[in-house]
Amino acid sequence: MSKPIKLTNITIVQKDTANKIREAYIEGFEEPVLYGVHGGVQEGN
Repeated sequence: MSKPIKLTNITIVQKDTANKIREAYIEGFEEPVLYGVHGGVQEGN
């Protein structure tokens, strides 16, 4: 197995909204990365 090149600090915050949007704060990025869960995954299909 290869060795890691670099470790990065990431903080994930889940917003209290109906669609459960998450914000990922990644070291070195000025703005958070926004993402969510696809409906099919969220419903367990």
